[in-house]
This record gives sequence, C-alpha cells and structure tokens, in this order.
Amino acid sequence: MATGHWKSAVVREFTGMDVPAALKDGPLPYEEIARRCGMHVGAGTRFLRAAEGLGLLVKEGEMLRLSEMGALLDKERSDSFAYTALLESSIPHVLAWTGLQEFLTTGEKSVQSTLKVDNYWELFNPESAFPNHVELFSKGMSSGSNIEVASVLRSEVDFSVHKTVADVGGSEGKLLIGLLEACPGSTGVVVDLPEVVGRVQVPAHLEGRMSTSAGSFLDRSAIPSGMDAYLLKHIIHDWDDEPSVQILSNIAQAMQDGAAVYLFEMIVPEEDGPDLSKMFDLHMGLILSGKERTVEEFETLLQAAGLKLLEVHRTESHIFILKATKS
Repeated sequence: MATGHWKSAVVREFTGMDVPAALKDGPLPYEEIARRCGMHVGAGTRFLRAAEGLGLLVKEGEMLRLSEMGALLDKERSDSFAYTALLESSIPHVLAWTGLQEFLTTGEKSVQSTLKVDNYWELFNPESAFPNHVELFSKGMSSGSNIEVASVLRSEVDFSVHKTVADVGGSEGKLLIGLLEACPGSTGVVVDLPEVVGRVQVPAHLEGRMSTSAGSFLDRSAIPSGMDAYLLKHIIHDWDDEPSVQILSNIAQAMQDGAAVYLFEMIVPEEDGPDLSKMFDLHMGLILSGKERTVEEFETLLQAAGLKLLEVHRTESHIFILKATKS
C-alpha cells in the first residue's frame, strides 16, 4: 500500500504521454514506443517494463501490446477512463493528499497550505499555479460521466415519466443528454455557472428539447420552478452539511407537488470492508470540505431541506440513485 503513489504516477504518465495511442496499430518494441512517446529510450524502456508489471501492457516476445486495462486509457475511446485517471493522479490532487495530517489534526481542508489557494475552485483561475487544471477537471468529469450515465440509464428507474427535467450543476450536460435521448417525450435544461454553461454543446438532434440557464444552485432564483424532476449528480458530496441543506432547500422551494429530485452519489456502506466511497470521503474533505455519506446521513440532509427520501437504487457503476420528493 505504501507504494500506491508510485503506481498512480505510472498511470498518469502512461496516459499523459499517450502510450495507448502509440500502440493503437499493434505491438511495438520497447525502444520504438519510447521514441514515439517522446521518452528517453533508456528511462522509457524501464518505465514500460514497470507499466507491464502493473498490467497496463502485455509482453509478446520482445514487443509490447496494450492490455484490456491499458486500452481503457486511450483518450479516443468512447468509454475511455483516460481523463478521469489524469485528474485523480494530477499534481494538484497528489499535493492535496500531502496535507492529510493537517486535515486529521484540524478537521479543515488542506488546500490552503498544500496548493496555496483558499479553496479548490481557485485552481480554475487561469492565473493559478496550475492554469490547465480547469480543462483537465472538465475532461475528467466528462470521462467519468460517460460510464456513470450509461449505468444510470440501465438502472431500474423510469425517468420517462418526467416530461420536464432540470440538470442542476449539470456541467456539460452529459446526464441530461443521455436522459433526453432515452426519453424522447421529455425536455430539459442544464443549470450551472455562466462560464460552465457557455461550454455546453446541445446536440443537433436535441435542439428545441434541451436548453441552458446560467446561475448558481446556491441562489434560489437560479433554480427553475415547476419542473417534474431535478437531477443533481456529484453535487452534494462537494459540500459540508450546511450548504448542502441550502442547495436542497432551494430545490425543494422550486418543486411543485408530485415532482422528484434525484441525487446521483456514492453511498458509504454501513458494513465493514473496502469501498471506494471511504477513500473518496477523505479526498473530498481534503480538497473541498465535502464528504461522502451513508443513506442515513442523506436522509437527514433531505429532511432538513423539507424533502423525504423515497427510494435508493444501486447502479452498475459506483454511484447510487436516491429519489426524494417534498415532505
């Protein structure tokens, strides 16, 4: 376990230096892969040997080819995990974790000391020490979203009963696009900050059914009233309890009777044993003062906002669907 950061660094450079692209046409010798990826041949050969040891590559004689796992880091694949891997292994995220002891002793996020910013979102400023992080964050969220949206649409939840839908904090609108494609009788709007919705690209086949609205979900007036359903994917885990209740209260006030709100989040299991949510919970505390929650903790938040938890559905991915309505 103590060498886990070594492995994430290998994954970061394997993806960032485009090893999968170099091998898209089949196996190559170590030296040729290194040259195509702009590596020093000697150091690159050692790196590729390590990547093979991690299962990213498969040796065939004196050549290497991509493994199934390594192929998932190809940036051009529709189901690519590349940008999610690059985001989670990025230098800002690595540095944030060096503040774990500070978080454990103070209970406060560590980004002030580790990244020299007051909060994580300041990294999105072009003048920050990591000017490309906002683009990486957007691509990372989009990359992971493709997998999550597919799992949501294969779940047992029938979203077609909702004719009007608001994707609150919906970023590039991946979830809403998937839902509208699966539910031809529905229309929807992506609600997010002006600089975010400005990047939303409405597919031609959804023109007239999909729109955008600029605003913050912390502002009640930004939430469209009277929609049949409100979607919040990976929003509540970014925030501590008080702002989470404010966000959910804003949604509740905008809801009409019979409307539903859907949270798409990890759930921390009550039982012992390994689970990604337990590590992600620490990650959210380190960078955002956010947290992953148990079902009971979600229920408490919803009740404080005037909402009632109705259903919890597991998906094929690591996220769950929590459905609530007005109390």
